[in-house]
Amino acid sequence: MRGVFYGSYFYGVCAAALSAEITVQAVGGLPPVAWLLATGMATVWFYTRAFLQGAMPASDARTIWLQSNRQAIRLQQAATPFVLSLLGLWLVNENFEGLSDHICLPELLLAAAFPIIAFLYDARRLPFRLRKWGLFKPFVISLVWTGCTGVVPLLWLQWTSGKGMFTAHITVLLLHRWMFLAVIAAAFDIKDYAEDSQAALHTWVVRSGLRQLLFGQLLPLAWVGCIGLLLFSQYLHWQSAYTAWMLLPMVLLLTVLYMLRRRRSLIYYLSVVDGLMIIQAFCGMAAVLL
Repeated sequence: MRGVFYGSYFYGVCAAALSAEITVQAVGGLPPVAWLLATGMATVWFYTRAFLQGAMPASDARTIWLQSNRQAIRLQQAATPFVLSLLGLWLVNENFEGLSDHICLPELLLAAAFPIIAFLYDARRLPFRLRKWGLFKPFVISLVWTGCTGVVPLLWLQWTSGKGMFTAHITVLLLHRWMFLAVIAAAFDIKDYAEDSQAALHTWVVRSGLRQLLFGQLLPLAWVGCIGLLLFSQYLHWQSAYTAWMLLPMVLLLTVLYMLRRRRSLIYYLSVVDGLMIIQAFCGMAAVLL
């Protein structure tokens, strides 16, 4: 079961779920299964590639699992681009008419920007790596996730339907997701405090210390997110039930942040902290469909 988390498969599920949620919010229905499969597989491939190339502690539980399953994982990494190509060709073929009529270069460049930023984030052969910008690291990670699981699916809907998707409501949801994921990313860095400190990677927790990070930065930021969501709910005239569903992940985020004041295992961060993304996706879909 731990292989689901150590192999980054859970990240793939999170990415697919978030893509489904923004689609439900925009059009009231799920995206094609091929889209969800491609999103999940691309996420697993990217994160596995990063871990295989990175220098991780030999005693790390994830490193041990990756080494134990190295042959199967290398086969997976080799096969995934081929499967992604097939899924991409099928999606383009099924939607060729809409794409040919509505796709435009600026929006195509915008869609391409997010995976490019993702590769620049950990580009070891380039003179700079976005990962080294510790202060901005959570915001870069959340920008890529928001772009790949939010902006790109919406652009695809826009191209295939010819209808504008970036309404005020959707823009608020994207900004909220960016903030929500940034807090999760900053909290996730707590587990790497010792390694990041030795590597002179000045993440939020390295700069501030655990207590100041939690009680002076992340918890207040999460509260600001809650208040901001409530204000936007009034401005956009959200129904009470919809607002309650959208606030639930924020309440759980506050609870998880408070629990991080004590030392937690790697599997806790992978399942509970990152699991908030699944909660966010479920609540967003429930807000529309229930």
